[in-house]
Amino acid sequence: MTTLLNATVQSALLDDIIAHPEDDGLRLIYADLIEEQGDVDRAAFIRLQCEIARTGLAPISGFMAPEWYRDLNRREQEQVELHGDSWTLPLARAVSCPETPLQWDPIRGEEFHETRRYHYVYSRQGLDETGNLRITCIFHRGFVEELRLSAEDWVEYGNDLRKLTPLRKVNLTTGFYG
Repeated sequence: MTTLLNATVQSALLDDIIAHPEDDGLRLIYADLIEEQGDVDRAAFIRLQCEIARTGLAPISGFMAPEWYRDLNRREQEQVELHGDSWTLPLARAVSCPETPLQWDPIRGEEFHETRRYHYVYSRQGLDETGNLRITCIFHRGFVEELRLSAEDWVEYGNDLRKLTPLRKVNLTTGFYG
């Protein structure tokens, strides 16, 4: 009964995050909940990316970045490399990508949307059985908020994808890309 209740609360909270993607408070409550349920690494990643976003710093690397910021970025990258495939697997499955681990593309960047700066790390790139690139998932503040996929796949799978994560941006391509 407790497991079912926790799953229901987690699902309802994810729905709230999807409905209010700008609210980091909901993300941090979600992190607390999944940590209590044993998903310590995902909870830490959500908190870490929210902390990085709160710094307001542009993604910088090398000797120009303060040591504390390099440490945050290093921890972030470690988490993505260790767990990113499992965290993005539901999205990859939604567009019929195979379940094989794929190489990560850890390009850092930032974008401005309205008044908010987004720090991101490029995530899983899903290939179909013929090797066509089908989807790229990009994390913002602990969740995949940005996708790159074909317009054809968006039309077919977009409703399912929107139920899985707080999407804020979708980059559409013509046909498969890569």
